[in-house]
Amino acid sequence: MLEHVRHHQLSSGNSIKMADGNKIYHPLGKKSIRLLEIVPALPDEQIECVLTTIHDIEDAPGFEALSYVWGDTLSSQSILCNGIHMTVTQNLEEALRYLRPLPSWESVQTWSTNHYLHSSRQVWRSFARNRYEQQENTMLLRLPVWVDAICINQDDLAERANQVKLMRKIYQAASTVKIWLGKEQKPVASTSAASRGTHESVTLTTNHPLMAQAGTNSNSLAAREPLMSQMRRLAPRHHLETYGSMPIVLSFLAQALRNMEARPNSLVSLRPLQDSEHRNLVYGLPPPSAKEWKTFREFLSNPWFQRIWIVQEVVLARKAAVVVGNWHLNWNAVGKATTWFEAKGYAMPRTMRYNLNDPKDLLPVMGASALWQMSEFPDKRVPLLTLLENFRSRHTSQDVDKLYAALGLAQETEGSDLDGLHMLLEPDYNKPLEDVYRDLAIFLIVDHGSLIVLSHVDRPKTNSPTWPSWVPDWRMAKASSEIWPSTDALPFCADFHQPLSLSFGRDLNVLSLEGLKVDTIRFYGDKLISYGFGFETYAQELEFVQGAWN
Repeated sequence: MLEHVRHHQLSSGNSIKMADGNKIYHPLGKKSIRLLEIVPALPDEQIECVLTTIHDIEDAPGFEALSYVWGDTLSSQSILCNGIHMTVTQNLEEALRYLRPLPSWESVQTWSTNHYLHSSRQVWRSFARNRYEQQENTMLLRLPVWVDAICINQDDLAERANQVKLMRKIYQAASTVKIWLGKEQKPVASTSAASRGTHESVTLTTNHPLMAQAGTNSNSLAAREPLMSQMRRLAPRHHLETYGSMPIVLSFLAQALRNMEARPNSLVSLRPLQDSEHRNLVYGLPPPSAKEWKTFREFLSNPWFQRIWIVQEVVLARKAAVVVGNWHLNWNAVGKATTWFEAKGYAMPRTMRYNLNDPKDLLPVMGASALWQMSEFPDKRVPLLTLLENFRSRHTSQDVDKLYAALGLAQETEGSDLDGLHMLLEPDYNKPLEDVYRDLAIFLIVDHGSLIVLSHVDRPKTNSPTWPSWVPDWRMAKASSEIWPSTDALPFCADFHQPLSLSFGRDLNVLSLEGLKVDTIRFYGDKLISYGFGFETYAQELEFVQGAWN
């Protein structure tokens, strides 16, 4: 059992004391955080952990951070935190179980280098491996970890609001952000292959369409030959799905990275872009009808890729690792590979009004590729409107977090560590949603001296009758895209550089503006309703554009 009170000495000489008594939480200071230490144990033992309070985040020892989806299902097994039983969600309980240190690796049988899935024999060796490949317990949580659901008192709204303002520092300070995507999908059929592993590794490594030959001379003719052509001549004895979903996922990622490093492939242009069979063959990928696409699509459809809070967690990370069961992947590899798939036409649209009966080789990669592209912004700062636009299609349990989850990344909040946040952006979980979104719109108009935020307004018929007509409802995906990107310089100058003149009276829901009457709209038509992917131009769209110009 744990000691009821434990002390840890920091390098700076400050001590951290555990909260004692029969409470898990005690009040935190403005710069304080809590860190979680997980007691080493065998996989089937109860999870025991200890919370320590760091009185100033600047003095925090080395720690890691967990990025995950809470989920709605509570775990049937409680955890012991400071000696007190605590109930967490099933997804978090599984994450802690998979990531906590084992008491000793001497009692665990590790894989030999001849194992059929050992990374040294596979095309994913540069970015992924299984935790059972080595004796050292390096891929688990060896340092204290910051986990929002436990390290923040979720019942204290004031504490939650204050911790939101520390999120940027927390994820920047973490040595590694562990991205938990859940347990690996089990193999479709149980075979004795796992026990025979070493004898079938060559078959798996060389004979599957997605697997490049390990050790092939890169200058040979065979290495320059399209991968699918090489592998098609070989008859596979075992399907990768026999060994679970991750070998297939890793093979897709490895092939995308391999294509990124290769010279531009002129063979792609020999046939029309609609010939996806030819495109896939040239890129060394399975035909559109292959069932491997479904496995890869399920991996990219993980709810984590669409959550709001994970954006700053991974964008701000010094280093990030994706964890699926016992598999650990370099996040950079996932980000680069999904960006390649998006660039080559494999991406599903962000919002799809119609469900496809057969998506074939289209993938929901845009959630992951957008994260990767945001991490390339200078100083990890993104314009607030760009974030809000991206967050419209992301999910959160609380609608106010469409704003609060953006504060740590927004360019407009830079310097808030010293000056504090603008009063219109200050997190307040007691504030009505309409007021939060209205104050956000006021801030964007005043701070930018521009009405560009109005182009983000969409007026669904189901909206509240009291909702200000000039305030975007960030909860809902917009039916049409904006007239111009919010990050670009405006291609017009309708105001002739005159300063914006606006005012608010007693009723903050009323925005009063000055302007010039230019003309009167004689008539207007209904907006076009999308019924396809947007890759084709339909006759009614052409007629609309021609009529508008006329």
